Amino acid sequence: HDDYRIALYYAYIELTPSEIQSHMNIQKQICDELNLKGRIRISKEGVNGVLSGELISLQKYEELISKNIQQIIVINNNSNNKSTIIALDVKYCQLRKELPIQDQLFDRLLIKETKTVISLFDQSFEKKKESKKDRYRHEKKSIEIKSSPPYLDLQSLHNAVMEESLKPARHLSANEWNKKLDEAGLSSSSNSNSSSALLLDVRNVYEMRVGHFVHPTTPTLLTNTRKYSDLPQLIASNKEIKEREQIFMYCTGGVRCERVSMLVRELYPDKQIYQLRGGIQKYIQTFKNENNSTTSTNSYFAGKNFVFDPRRTDPIHFGETIGRCLVCDLPHDDYDNGHAPSENKEARCNKCRMLVLICNDCRPKYRCHNEKEKE
Repeated sequence: HDDYRIALYYAYIELTPSEIQSHMNIQKQICDELNLKGRIRISKEGVNGVLSGELISLQKYEELISKNIQQIIVINNNSNNKSTIIALDVKYCQLRKELPIQDQLFDRLLIKETKTVISLFDQSFEKKKESKKDRYRHEKKSIEIKSSPPYLDLQSLHNAVMEESLKPARHLSANEWNKKLDEAGLSSSSNSNSSSALLLDVRNVYEMRVGHFVHPTTPTLLTNTRKYSDLPQLIASNKEIKEREQIFMYCTGGVRCERVSMLVRELYPDKQIYQLRGGIQKYIQTFKNENNSTTSTNSYFAGKNFVFDPRRTDPIHFGETIGRCLVCDLPHDDYDNGHAPSENKEARCNKCRMLVLICNDCRPKYRCHNEKEKE
């Protein structure tokens, strides 16, 4: 297990259409030579990837891709191109010891050109050909957005964020993050409701259910969104965000916070906004011990880090089980009930197919998505 890793990274850098195609070809060539599999998104605003393979191969990949990206940056800077991030932010993640190695590695390589590195806006306001059914759905959604206070001008927000007229929030290392949170806590009473600061989880509901930040004096806003593009409306209308002076936002590896922090800055220009450098993954790697300890006096993160790779969750686990069974409300944080995620035996809602937590005792009593009727 120790010879293999999952590597996740991103880099925001402007790419021309020809540079996108060239970079896609280079990515394919390097990954094939190093026998790496996974998913890589490449767009005009940068690169976002997650790969699996031998650690030595992944480290060689980082070296080669970093050189290619640096060459692009040098060329673009000579053309007065604005780049905010000029290096890969790679996190090397361990495999879970209780699962076979091959069950935790990607089985194919997908390199895809996309509109964005990550989709903060659903793009439904863009002009494009669409069916009557799609047009009705988008018009209905537009009406719902306009009728909910405050009215959110998605087009203007999209332009401000995507055209990089705004800068991302200040990055804090794991230790800086703790220090800033503690300082914010000292300026408030022991009651978290009176704190001037707020921890903002910008992940999806099924991610935060198995792990999130818990600070003694700073409350955590669990946004409980179904998808990333639900965040703009929530952030614009949330009372807690409006009332707090300092916003500490975090996500899995940092890529989502880059864009959300720009959105918050556009909506609330007077607030102090921070983002966790390297996300939860870098944070838990900073404070874990040799045995991936279940306790840490330095960590404010509790539970497991949900990941978008064949492991489902990272093996590092801090504190008690955060997740609760949807049926009996007892502690439970395994969507797969002991199976490897690759076996496709996870618990999903029959109606919406979203991941749900159902403990081992309750699971046999209920039929989940793609399961036969219980007798």
